[in-house]
Formats: sequence, structure tokens, C-alpha cells
Amino acid sequence: MKIFQRTFLLFVLISFLILLFSSFCFAQQRKLEIIYPAVPGVQTPMTTKTALPDYLRYVFTFTIIISGLVAFGAMIYGGILYLTSTGDPAKISDAKDQVTASFLGLIIILSSFLILNTINPQLVLPAKPPLEPATGGIKIYANSNDCGETPTTGKPEDINEFLINQSYPALYATKDSTVILDWGTDGTYKISSIRFLSNPQDLTIEFYSGNDYLGSIKKYDETNYQKNDCQPYAVAQPKSVKLDSHPPGVYLYATENCTGNKYGEDYVIYQSSSATLQEFDNKTQSIKFRYDSKGETKFAAILHEKENYMGEAVLYDQEQGDVNCQSVSDTLSVSSITVYLKPVGEDCQNYLTEAGCKAMSYCYWSAGVCRYVGGVRFWEDKNYTGCALPSKTGFYQEANGTEANLHDIEKCGGDNCDSKDCGDRISAMEMDGHYVALLFRDPDYKGDCEVFTESKPDFRPFRIGQCGWLGRSDCLSSFIIKARK
Repeated sequence: MKIFQRTFLLFVLISFLILLFSSFCFAQQRKLEIIYPAVPGVQTPMTTKTALPDYLRYVFTFTIIISGLVAFGAMIYGGILYLTSTGDPAKISDAKDQVTASFLGLIIILSSFLILNTINPQLVLPAKPPLEPATGGIKIYANSNDCGETPTTGKPEDINEFLINQSYPALYATKDSTVILDWGTDGTYKISSIRFLSNPQDLTIEFYSGNDYLGSIKKYDETNYQKNDCQPYAVAQPKSVKLDSHPPGVYLYATENCTGNKYGEDYVIYQSSSATLQEFDNKTQSIKFRYDSKGETKFAAILHEKENYMGEAVLYDQEQGDVNCQSVSDTLSVSSITVYLKPVGEDCQNYLTEAGCKAMSYCYWSAGVCRYVGGVRFWEDKNYTGCALPSKTGFYQEANGTEANLHDIEKCGGDNCDSKDCGDRISAMEMDGHYVALLFRDPDYKGDCEVFTESKPDFRPFRIGQCGWLGRSDCLSSFIIKARK
């Protein structure tokens, strides 16, 4: 009977896991039938195409929070029970048991966190917070054409001002018969001048003739204002105002010319890699980049055909701004994205002094020349053995403009390897320094692509090492090497 029960429970568990994986891996994208509560530090599931690792991290974090609150509440309850049980040994004993059990529960919760953090830190660590947009907003003035310097009529104290650092669907609004906003067409205060507090590339401001952003009156963007400008406002008074911030990041657009002003439908912004694009899946038509105002954060992106960074991939690496908007390949339906930071500064070879060279984390000074740190080297056999490509004394680096087809490279280097063709077999990759390696299954940077940012002593556990009969052959045919920060 016990064997039957165990078999039945095992069957139920396997069936549940199959249903769980199939629901996330094969279901078409659609909105969830329930609304998940927001949990700090993790991405809330929104559609059925939420990546399984993201979902598991959400569930784990949610469970830890609820369990911790329950255990803490139980400990408080036990303490209260202890304080109110004077003279009753039975109740005192129950209270002590309650506090002890609650304390043990907290230890178990903490232990589970530590164990999973040891197994896979990405499962339990909070997601990296996005970079803060450099958005100061605007300040609007009434009864002053020079942003509060002199009043149009009356005394200086008759000037009114209001800081706008978010969108307002109504500039005149009341609550419980109290006026809480009193600007614009219906308000007491009429806008007569504007002070711009943001960099124009970081923020677009638009005024509307109706509530809820209907009927555009005036738009301010990179073409008509600078930071700290003061401009008189000489058009019709608005009823609403919308601030469209542009934080640093990778911008994916649903149009071919990088235009759009509605985040989530016209475009989305990514500052880190994402295994799924959720509601923007298969919508990307063009891409551009925005860096921070100091130019210290420069992005590059790899767009993947399928979720979880699978399928074909294309590297996009250009300077920021509208002039460098690039169309996404018509043959690539984008479902995930890898984002990395490029080194800031010029090529290492351009640094002529030792001090300037050493200031760059990806450069080193040797024999009076500034050189790149390390690079990428491929090996014929796993664990970095056999013949090396290039030779054992060299590396492929972005400085060499490395984009290569393996089968166009005739020979490997190293001991007794001069006549060998490395293109027939590559089983490991050694990476020294900060690089991104795009490894393609087919020549000319086509076919299935895997992206690596660290050494791999054996390709066999990865797609790039699972080709041919029963997946026992190596697949690498072409590669791209890029430096990263």
C-alpha cells in the first residue's frame, strides 16, 4: 500500500512539473487571469510568457516575505501569550513553545535563502535597480514672463510658481470640494513662462488643450529648448501636461524610424538583459541608444530571435541619438535581449602615457605600449588542451576587429599544431578580461547563436557543443568578440 501511495505521489509531482513547464514554454502570450501583487526587487509576472526563472524568483521572494511576516507575527503572539499567562504553568509552557517554534521558523526561512543563494544567486538576489533618469522636469510661472525675476503686474510676491516633475492629466483638479491644482485653462494661474530643469535629450514635455492628454498644443524637445532655459509661454493655456522621460538605455521601437511617445506600446527601454520581452515580443522594428549625460555609461545590445537568449542573434553597437537609429533585420523577430556596457574611452592603442593607459580597466602597459587586457582564445579539446586558436601566446580581441569564420582560418597554433585545421573542432573557450563572445553555429554570423561573458572549459553542456549525430559534435563556425566594461 505504501509503495502505491509513493508511486501515486510521484506521478502527481511529475505531472505538475510537466504542466508547469509546458505552460511557460509553449503557451502563447496572453495576459494572466489573475493580478499578482507587486514584490520589491523582482519583476511582477504580467503574461503567460514570463520566463520561468523570473517567475520562480518572484514566487520564492513572495514566499519568503509572507513566511517571514507569519513567523514574526507568531513570535509576537507567543510573547503576548507569555505575558498574559502569569500563574498558569500550562499556558506559560504553550507560550514558550510558540516563541520557540516561531524562532525556528525564522531560522529555516533564513537557511533556505542561504542555501538557494549558494546554488544560484540569481534566483534569490533582487533585480538590479534601473538607472535613474536624469529628469528634473520644468517649473512654470504665473504673472512673470522671465521665470520669476519680475512680475508682469503687482509685486514680486504676486508671482506664482509650480514644479512639474511628473505628468498631470488635469492641471485644474479638485478633491472633496477643495482645489488641489489651480493652473491652466480652468485654473486661477495662467502659465506665462517656463524654466527647463532637464537636459533636452532626457525629457520631452507636451501641453494639451484637453484633459487626459488630448489635443496637443505645444511640444518641447531637443529642437527647441536647453537645460536652464527660460522661455515665455505664448500659446493657448493647457488643461494637461505630459512628461516623457528618456533615461539611459537601449530603446526598442515598434516603428522603423525610432519614433513613438508611448512607453510600452510605441517603444520599450532596457538597461539590462531580459530573457523575455513580454508584451513587446516580436514587435521590434528599430533600435537606438541613449547614454547618460556625462557619457560614462555606453550601451550595446544583442537581439535574440527566441526567448531565453536562444535562436539567431544580431549585435547592435552604435553611438546614441536619432541619427544612428538602425532598422532591425526583417528576418529577426526579437523575443529577448542581451545588454552590456561598452568600455568608456578610446582604444587602448591611443593612450601614449603609462598613467593614462592604467586608468582604463581594460588596458595594461607593456614595453612602452598600451595594450588590451587578455581576449578570447579557442581550444581544440575541453579544459583548454590540444591546439589553440590563435596560438597559445595570443588572443582574439576587439582591437583586432575580430569577426571571423573558423573555417577560413587555416591553422591552429601551439606545440605540434601548425598543420591542423582548428575549424573542424572547437571544444572550449578561454576568456581573459572583460569581453562578450557571440558564437554562431553557421558561417558568416548566422544560425543559432550563444553569448558568453566568461570562460567555458567544455562546450558540451551548451547548444554550441551539441550538433551532429545525437548532439555529440561541436557547432562553432563563426564568432564575434567585443570588449565590455
